[in-house]
Amino acid sequence: MPVVCVICACPTKKSFPGIYLLYYKSVMRMDFLPGVFARGVCCAALLCALHAQEPSALPDVPLAEGSRLLTAQRPQVWAVAAGKNALGSGLPALAQKFLTEALADEQLQGDERVNAALDLSAAQLNLREYDNALKTLDSWVPKDNARGALRRAFVLYQQQRARQAAGLLERHPAEQLPQNERAWWHLVRGLVYESAGDGAKAEASFLTALENAQDSADKALFETAISRGKIISGKADPKIVDTLRAKLEESRNTPLERQLAKELAVALVQTGKKQEALELLDAQMTTTGQDEREVKNQLRLLYALIDDDNSPKAMQMLKEVLGGKGERAVQRAALYTLARAPQWQLESEGFLELLTDVFSKTPDHELADEILLLLAQLNLNKGSLEDARKAATRLLDEFSSPLQRAQALRLLAIVAMRETPARYRVAADYLNRLRAEVTQDDQKVRLSLLCADLYFLNGDYSNANTLYSELVRIENPPLPRGELLFREVLSAVRADKLDTALSQLDGARSLGDIDAENYWRAQWSFLRALQDKGKAKEAFEHLRGLLEKDSGSRLSAPLRLRLLWTESQLAMATGRTQEASQLAERLILMVDSLPKEALDQPQRERILSNALLLRAQALLDDANPKEADVAFARLRKDYPGSEACVLSYFVQARQLAGEGALAKAQQQVLTVPEKYPESQYAPAALYEAAVLSDGQGTRPAYEAAVRLLDRLARDYPDSRYVFFARLRQGDIARKLNDFAAALTAYENLLSAYPEHPERPRAEMARADAYLALSSKDPARLGAAEAAFERLFALPGLSADMRVEAGFKWGFVLEKAGNLTDARQAYWLVVSRFLRDEKAPELSGAGRYWMSRTLLQLGDLFAQQGDLQQARTAYALIVQYALPGANLARGRMAAPPKTGEETIAPAAEDVPAPPPEQPKQSEQPTT
Repeated sequence: MPVVCVICACPTKKSFPGIYLLYYKSVMRMDFLPGVFARGVCCAALLCALHAQEPSALPDVPLAEGSRLLTAQRPQVWAVAAGKNALGSGLPALAQKFLTEALADEQLQGDERVNAALDLSAAQLNLREYDNALKTLDSWVPKDNARGALRRAFVLYQQQRARQAAGLLERHPAEQLPQNERAWWHLVRGLVYESAGDGAKAEASFLTALENAQDSADKALFETAISRGKIISGKADPKIVDTLRAKLEESRNTPLERQLAKELAVALVQTGKKQEALELLDAQMTTTGQDEREVKNQLRLLYALIDDDNSPKAMQMLKEVLGGKGERAVQRAALYTLARAPQWQLESEGFLELLTDVFSKTPDHELADEILLLLAQLNLNKGSLEDARKAATRLLDEFSSPLQRAQALRLLAIVAMRETPARYRVAADYLNRLRAEVTQDDQKVRLSLLCADLYFLNGDYSNANTLYSELVRIENPPLPRGELLFREVLSAVRADKLDTALSQLDGARSLGDIDAENYWRAQWSFLRALQDKGKAKEAFEHLRGLLEKDSGSRLSAPLRLRLLWTESQLAMATGRTQEASQLAERLILMVDSLPKEALDQPQRERILSNALLLRAQALLDDANPKEADVAFARLRKDYPGSEACVLSYFVQARQLAGEGALAKAQQQVLTVPEKYPESQYAPAALYEAAVLSDGQGTRPAYEAAVRLLDRLARDYPDSRYVFFARLRQGDIARKLNDFAAALTAYENLLSAYPEHPERPRAEMARADAYLALSSKDPARLGAAEAAFERLFALPGLSADMRVEAGFKWGFVLEKAGNLTDARQAYWLVVSRFLRDEKAPELSGAGRYWMSRTLLQLGDLFAQQGDLQQARTAYALIVQYALPGANLARGRMAAPPKTGEETIAPAAEDVPAPPPEQPKQSEQPTT
């Protein structure tokens, strides 16, 4: 037998790890199979379960809806934030883009959707897309919403339906609006008064609007809207035009000339002579001198207001105002009029280039702060996150406007979340700073929720728990109270504060409006945490006490059934198989007796099918196969194709494997791909069937296993099992002593999966194949040595695998005659992974290879006549209670004689290592 078979295969004992790995922990991702099932499978498959880690008996949330993303994880939430920020920065086109994207996502629901629609309609109004704004409002905003009424009033005004607009404003006064929108209410009311000819009331409303404007963009918009409104709605007497013409002629080359020209231009527009007004302003601009920069900017701005301000000439006028020196108010009006131009919606790069050019030429620009904010927004839209961060950070550092600081902080948080990977803690820090600065309670609450989620995503569960605890108890929480309770309890569990979690669950009774679904999810997270800590008994007692305390009065039928289901699961987890069977039967009878309206059909089917599976499993574990067969029969008859039905074939395969009927077990699991080829468990079933065939240990069985693995790769090429199927094919080739074929299989596998997380396993197997082939091709020995040495040094590899690689590295050196280097390699393994105080704890496999290392090291010392060092190595096996302690004691009494061959036999008397623990990537999940 080639040496490789001695050092690489599990010696002397057969084992079937495939069955175990199928269920190990992965069943926790299903809805119903408990971990005790995995434990039973382990024993049934003849595994050395003494060293196996017991997985949790509880799945994530059985009988519950799918897991929900945290608010901070949902991209549409950040799209809404980006849209709101763009709108506040005076970029309605960008706001429309972000908000349209967010509203297209169906996960945006409730108040979040209404608020996003309100912001989108505001952006559309800014862009003068009045019909689109009405469509947005009609689609998502209730008619009685005050913010929606304000927007509808503005559209009515634009449609020259001022009376209806006034009626809407009266029914929804400014006091019904948030503070940041009350200025808009006064603006619209002023425009309505002006259109009705009530100039005094209009002026008063306009003044109130300007005084209450929340940011520079709003103020600039109000000023231009007021000016345009006065121009458009005003009606001049032709006699006034004649009078102004005469006065203008009399005032040529005097300080009054420019003012009279502006008044005449407005009067000309109001008498229907727009073109003459534009020509007049053009002529005035031609004659203005260098010392009249402010006047010329005013003329340019008036020209843009009278003309269509999106015309090429009007745009050029506005650019000239913005590009030079001038009065801040006039430049601000030009800046935000430009920002609202529709062409930027299609060509945002153009506006970005314009602002970049203006800022580079005039870094001390009057509007430097506002330009920086716009640059940050535009770069965010472009995807230039670093440029966006720089602009926002500079704005934050150099300017102190509270509103601009708020926009900069929000923008920096958005940038942090858009990075890959997202920087949750950085985003949380910015939002915390923003939370401290905002004054509106609703904004503080929304920011608190985002901060809590970001802490949670960053693993800072204690801080997350603190914020969730505050939110769940406020009067109007930002999410349903039950959802917040679930997050509160889950964060306490993740922070390993089970006493806190229990206290919060107990306190939930006083909150009142906790929905059954989330109450269940919160209880479940606590129960699972107890189970994961090995406290299944405490979990069982907690749940039983909960059921007795409520006695059905508070719990809905679906929730009570879920808790009863969990009770039966925990009974299984604590070894009460007979009780588990009885509880499952009780659950089935309860569901059967419930009226149709108590449970919808999908719920009824899920509960019954999985209760039948649990009962069948419990009966099998309780040595009652006949009654188990009855449960299996009903399950497969009444619920064919259900997940529980599919999994039932695996349960019976476990039972058959435990009885040694491997061929029958194989037939059971093969039922899955044959009857349910579309099932997510079909590739897992093929893999398990191959493992069972492999375990039979005959050439025909090996060949059958290879055919099954080929079928898996052919029929399910995208399955994660393909990697492990190809790996096992190489292993089977080694069992057939076809090491060349094995090497080819491993080489192809490593080439096809360069980034696979389990790649080191394939590299180890390839090195084993090199070693086996070295007997005929000595050049392969060097490749094996290099591979084992590399794996031993690989820091990301598990300690068990590194110890295995270290042993094999030393063995190859010894085989090549490099005895000094071999001793050093063996001792490196011992010193790093056994003698070092910081050495990681080894599992069964690692302890096995450590024992092999010490035996081989001791034998090597003995062969060289150093019996004291040999006995020291053997003594370490006894001292650390490693496998093979009796063999080590025998060696201590009678070490091998000098020259005696000990390499191959050394392992025969060392207990075999437990099968390799299954990797997460090999586990089927839902």
